[in-house]
Amino acid sequence: WCFTHGYKKWESKDGEVLGSCGFNWKIICEFCIQENIQNILFLEDDLLITNKLWDNYFEKKNKILKVINNNKDKCLVFHFGQCPILSIPVNKNISRGLRLNTHCIFLNKLSAKEYLNIYYKKVKKDKKLKNTL
Repeated sequence: WCFTHGYKKWESKDGEVLGSCGFNWKIICEFCIQENIQNILFLEDDLLITNKLWDNYFEKKNKILKVINNNKDKCLVFHFGQCPILSIPVNKNISRGLRLNTHCIFLNKLSAKEYLNIYYKKVKKDKKLKNTL
């Protein structure tokens, strides 16, 4: 489990914002890669599970597992419960943007590695920027 203290209580150390969602993702991804965990499911604290989840549950589950198993060599990110408003490609594997109601996010191991690459580059960039101020 990783918890945040809310955006007003985040601390910054060496370019990292400790306790932020991005920092917690980093901790989780590092742990999963170290332990050779193949898939990660992020559940946010305000996740709402409705009765619709159980409609055709096994059919949905099998379709998702088929996509995961058939694409083990590709970065996969699933945003369950999302309403995308804006999506901006970061690279060929990852997009950023504005989404509503995304409270359950799936990453496979390759996506976790890609996330960490992007995270470390951003921390280095932010650290260099702070050192020039």
